[in-house]
Amino acid sequence: LQQMGKCSYSFHFNKNDLQDYAYKSDAKKQRGLIHYNKKGISDFMILIDEEDDVKFEKQREVLKKYLGIGGGGTTIKNKNTYTVSIEQMKQIFPDTKEEKLKPVLEVLNQYMSDFNINTPKRFAHFIAQTGHESGEFNNTLKAESCMYGGDRIKEIFCLKPTVEVQGVVYKKYGDLFVDYGCEDISLCNCKLHPCGKKLLGTANISTINIKHKYIKSCLLFDYVYSLRMKNGDVNSKDGSNFRGRGILQLTGKGAYSNFNTWYNKNYPSDFIDFISNPDLILTDVKYAVLSAFWEYSINKKGLNTLADKDNGLEIGKYINGSGKTIPNGQLNRNQILKKAKEVFNIN
Repeated sequence: LQQMGKCSYSFHFNKNDLQDYAYKSDAKKQRGLIHYNKKGISDFMILIDEEDDVKFEKQREVLKKYLGIGGGGTTIKNKNTYTVSIEQMKQIFPDTKEEKLKPVLEVLNQYMSDFNINTPKRFAHFIAQTGHESGEFNNTLKAESCMYGGDRIKEIFCLKPTVEVQGVVYKKYGDLFVDYGCEDISLCNCKLHPCGKKLLGTANISTINIKHKYIKSCLLFDYVYSLRMKNGDVNSKDGSNFRGRGILQLTGKGAYSNFNTWYNKNYPSDFIDFISNPDLILTDVKYAVLSAFWEYSINKKGLNTLADKDNGLEIGKYINGSGKTIPNGQLNRNQILKKAKEVFNIN
């Protein structure tokens, strides 16, 4: 018995116990959710709600139909409509060891229907994107690296971004460069952090070195991610604390907070504080995959609809290609999608 709130409790039953409970439940008003344990055997969580009669009656009828009480069956949100086998995953990702695929597949099968990834085509598109981003699931537990060298920093953060300040165009992230400082006083708080001279947007950065303190250091993210994505300033350390983690690189305090709220609302029996423990997305396959599900289906709404239309190009742009005609790694995304369609017999 676990207390969930003022008038709420959770109980766990096997199916036979739950059938009997559903018959006798008028005295205790319930809302039913179905979960799956790691062995794929159904277990059930009942949330007692003594206040909302309308919700109680609707949910009790859904639960009774699922259990075959008084009528035909129905499919509720998190009862999977199909599962994927390890053999199918090995056909799609032949170069990935089974020991890498199995823990990922376990989470995929358990939770994908919660995110309306409930058809072979939707699943094929999802693993085309997540498969590419994770190195075909060889690198499921990943975080944005703090080990960037100077040239890589320039490539990622400095080639195109500019910002206009009082009518003048400057290079964004000017403080990365030796002898230069922030393009905007608000980014660095010049009372604590010397701003220096600004780097014009037309400057040739190939001849300017990156400051040593940013090379192979998480200070890089404290600066370039400061005061955006609901992060605090440089001194808050939000940039590095909430840098990209998980298969689809959950990034920024705002995204972590939104995922944290969503997760605990939908899975209250497994309460997790991802704000205090962001590395759980880096160290636990379950949360690495669930954060990807959330990013794909909840945060970037409409990707399942694009999958229904077989529009992998547009999905790739949402995932890793903002502002680009062709997303990064689109060839590999297409190759994975093609294999998945063959395995699942999708025309």
